[in-house]
Amino acid sequence: MANLESYSFRRPERVDISEWRDILAGMRAELAELASGKPGRRQIGEYAQKLLADARAPARNPEMRFWGLAEPETLPADARVDFFHTPTYLAAAFLARSVWQFPELLEEIPGLEDTLRGALLACQSRKFQGHGYDGASPAMELFLGAGVHKFVESHPGFCPSFTKLFRETLNRIRRVASRRGKLRPADPPSWNPDDDPARMAELLKLAGEEPAETLLFVYGTLMRDNSARHLLAGAVRTGEATATGYSLYDLGAYPAAVPDPGGRVKGELYRVDRPTLERLNEYEGEGSLFKLERTAVANGDEKYPDVLIYAYNHPIAGARKVPFGEQPWSAAR
Repeated sequence: MANLESYSFRRPERVDISEWRDILAGMRAELAELASGKPGRRQIGEYAQKLLADARAPARNPEMRFWGLAEPETLPADARVDFFHTPTYLAAAFLARSVWQFPELLEEIPGLEDTLRGALLACQSRKFQGHGYDGASPAMELFLGAGVHKFVESHPGFCPSFTKLFRETLNRIRRVASRRGKLRPADPPSWNPDDDPARMAELLKLAGEEPAETLLFVYGTLMRDNSARHLLAGAVRTGEATATGYSLYDLGAYPAAVPDPGGRVKGELYRVDRPTLERLNEYEGEGSLFKLERTAVANGDEKYPDVLIYAYNHPIAGARKVPFGEQPWSAAR
């Protein structure tokens, strides 16, 4: 496990890809140690001063600060992310997190304010983009994991252009994450992880957020003609749908969906917010009587590969299996 007594960053005299990867891995581990909240102010301050000593100003942009191997213009285009931008993202994230955690460091460490501001300016030179195939996801994962979003909200005026770009990027993550689970046949596959709703939802979790809405498949008392429909008041009904990978059993007062590779269940698809889902979890006895799982659902021509379903969490022996042709379930039968 890394600790801040070690300091991984250095600029080797000869370029060795393996050694450089080790340097970046060490910086990542030290940033994770900082984000854990374990190091004290003294350790953090000493590490920050080492970063300040290694910061450089690019000849073409002297207001910036970077921790790359060399000036970006001297590096091949495909090497700049690894050898210039990534170490700068790591160093900037460390300094921003440090200042958020201990704002007094700005007064105690000479040059910290200017160096951090210069680092944040340097981070914007590619708009957080990594290699052409991975978008801004790696940089935002690094920033959010380190708590840079907390620094941005507590010091919005420290570097206004960074704050603007960071918020815009985070808002885009929120928009993409809100589409989680939805896949239209006409949608072309994307090579960019920034367009992947599940990936964006994972990034939001690093910021302590959940997507505003979640897709939920219901098949029993929660359907609109049944007894508990009022619990979905305010939720958006997408329409009738079919879940795959489950079979339906009639338990009398309510049905139960049980995992079955060849099974299908008819029901309805809803978009629910977090408070609604918490209310439904209490009603369904989530974690006890039922448990939330994820499955694929079809709604007409639209396919949803990642939808929540309440699966029965107890043995089903003796219950009648409801044939697909007799579904959806109704308490009136």
